[in-house]
Amino acid sequence: MIARDDLLDHELLRDHAIGWGEVEPLLEPCTPGWGERVTGVPAEAIEQAAHWYGSGPSLLWIGQGFQRQPRGGNAVRAVAQLAALSGNVDRPGAGFVYLNGAGNRMLDEDYVAGTHLPGSPPDPISHMDLVDWLEDPQRSRALLCWNINIAASNPEQARLRRALTRADLFTVAIDLFATDTTELADVVLPAASFLECDDLVASYFHLTLSAQVKAAEPLGQSLPNTEIFRRLATAIGFSDDELHEPDEQIIAEVLRRTGLGIDFASLAQQGTVWIHREPRVQFADHLFPTPAGRSSLPATALKLTGIRGFRNRTPTRALLMGGCGCSPPPRRGCSTTALLTS
Repeated sequence: MIARDDLLDHELLRDHAIGWGEVEPLLEPCTPGWGERVTGVPAEAIEQAAHWYGSGPSLLWIGQGFQRQPRGGNAVRAVAQLAALSGNVDRPGAGFVYLNGAGNRMLDEDYVAGTHLPGSPPDPISHMDLVDWLEDPQRSRALLCWNINIAASNPEQARLRRALTRADLFTVAIDLFATDTTELADVVLPAASFLECDDLVASYFHLTLSAQVKAAEPLGQSLPNTEIFRRLATAIGFSDDELHEPDEQIIAEVLRRTGLGIDFASLAQQGTVWIHREPRVQFADHLFPTPAGRSSLPATALKLTGIRGFRNRTPTRALLMGGCGCSPPPRRGCSTTALLTS
């Protein structure tokens, strides 16, 4: 629709993009009628949405669930091209958003994750492939889960549940509540809630930073995730200082590295602060973070939407699944949303 009705940004495609010549021929069969047959959305609604979006300024919010399918990566690549095709970049109210990363808040994820610690972590494992690993004793002998309920939310539920009952798979679950996964775990460690520890919170969708202030002591034997990991490190015999650093010290150092000139007490008093005084314009001056400095329009994303992406299959024996979906997780936890407790 955007190409058919000439809602294209021809100057951007000519001077600041690569690959439009490969993409354009692939669009011819993708008519509103085709879209209605494939999706069930009326062709008239598709046309109206295309005109609203293409006329701009428009912000494309891709959302968190769109990519969670076998062809999700290529689907996101294809949809993200709309911003460049229609010229919805380099102006207020335009651009596209999936999630804001910690780097946009000047949060040093490498410091929080302890990436400088010695040793090479195993390669990541997709949740789409997790059941294959858990079924294979040669690739998995132990599983550690926290802030996640794989027995209820992951693909291939029947196979996954059978794999979790393996007698030779040692499973530890850290959670605030009893879940399907804790029911299948060998050991359950009770976690404290976000009301029971201090933390920093980076919004998924706004360039803000907030203080999560402890409101009560942890109940019973529950502990914050970071304290659980510190005690596990002690029990295993890991002596790296970073693995025993207290939360208040980590929070203070993270805030210092932001350069915002604010400490946790001041942030707690304000609640939430904006990182930038003025709204940020995405891809200002048509500067794109690609090797060529141009928007790359991958025709392969349109061609390969029926093909799963390549995945690394390097064997490992112990799997760690964090609530963010990271596998393996950072050394000290994950920095998604709540910086320390996720």
